[in-house]
Amino acid sequence: MGVFGINLVIRRVQLRHSPVNKFVILFIFTGMLTLLNLFDAPNARLIDFGTKAAQLLLVTAVFFIISSLPLSEQDLKNVLHVWFLVAVVVAAYAVYQLLARLYDWPFAYLTLSNPSTGASGIQTGRRFDFTLGAAQAGRTLETFQYVQVSSFFREPTWLGSYLLSALILFGVLILNHKGHLVLFKPTRLVLTLSNKSRLNLLKLSRLNWLFLGILLVGLLLPVALGPYVSLVITLGLMYILRRFYPQRITKLILLLFVLLFFGGLLLSALGIDFFKVASARISGLFAGVIHGSEVGTSYPVRLERSLAALKVWASYPILGVGLNNTHYYTPAEITLTNNGWARLLSDQGLLGFGAMVLVLWTLLWGLRNSLKAVKLSSWWYFLIIGLSFVLISDIVDTFITFNWTHPVRWFTLAVANLVYIRTRVEFSPGVPEAMNTIGHSSDTSLSRSGQGQTL
Repeated sequence: MGVFGINLVIRRVQLRHSPVNKFVILFIFTGMLTLLNLFDAPNARLIDFGTKAAQLLLVTAVFFIISSLPLSEQDLKNVLHVWFLVAVVVAAYAVYQLLARLYDWPFAYLTLSNPSTGASGIQTGRRFDFTLGAAQAGRTLETFQYVQVSSFFREPTWLGSYLLSALILFGVLILNHKGHLVLFKPTRLVLTLSNKSRLNLLKLSRLNWLFLGILLVGLLLPVALGPYVSLVITLGLMYILRRFYPQRITKLILLLFVLLFFGGLLLSALGIDFFKVASARISGLFAGVIHGSEVGTSYPVRLERSLAALKVWASYPILGVGLNNTHYYTPAEITLTNNGWARLLSDQGLLGFGAMVLVLWTLLWGLRNSLKAVKLSSWWYFLIIGLSFVLISDIVDTFITFNWTHPVRWFTLAVANLVYIRTRVEFSPGVPEAMNTIGHSSDTSLSRSGQGQTL
């Protein structure tokens, strides 16, 4: 990807055409335009703006590079394979991390964060103390602790949000019997005992289900309610939109409950009462929504931060206050905003908000059109379905966690745009290939490379 980026800079290759690109450029422009609010600002505000502007330019540059990579169909499958395995490693470490903190095993903290941050990060070592029941004479209240794991991230919610995209995409592929095309194929691992004796150990495609289960466990263990809410809403939309067979969603939900039941029993045997923690957190969420209670959940704090950001936006509705400058306009005790949509409005105003809505709408509409062009039984069909719901889950999840300058968000946008461009060239009649070239002559052969393959 780095070599491709250099070739792009020296104009040996060109960006592929996509209607999404112009709205991404508009989004970048609206971010840079907010500098108009900072001409007489102190140096600290300009530094904060510059930091976020550099991040925006970097993630969007990666977006354009990934979107324009000259990948064959097999190359694309390899990229998805690596994505899935990395997500599994992140989830597996979250499981190990929970046990490592319980039994003081090594490598309990491996947070990939700013070097200036302590080894445990800001939120990585967060503990919750729950008290069950009401105080009564002669009765001891039941209290227990739970450590929220965050794997390589600094915040448990970030872990859940990261795993959510991989879980949805590869869950769609595996449940529709297409997982072997990008993951493990249905071959058997055989142990040869002698010339006449062989032992069939494992059908490798079953590892796909095992790893999907690890992703689910990794999503559930942090007991981060934001990703829970995003997952439930996304599954509900799958039912409503009827783009995914309802019985297969039911199968995924059953897998979720089976893992919850047996995983909860296993954790209970190890002295970790996951069910009790999860129920306390969920009941705390409802109490926070209904009564404003802060017991067991951060909902009231997150709501306060979101409302503060929206109040800032109301004062600067068009351009916002500038990238990474919202906290200069909120009360002193509010130093960050968890709601990515509210942060976008306060930082970049209606212009930035509108540009991002156009990016998402154009991409989702393009993927919808691609569905009409590919075969219903092909892996492309279910890949497009999976990516569409990944984007929907990102839209929902941004209300809770990552904002629209985070690399995780732009990676999923880039992969979705890459698939849209690829299917548009290969399967949409009447689309001139010259309008979709990456290079001067190489892309025509690349864009046709998958046409003779069985779908």
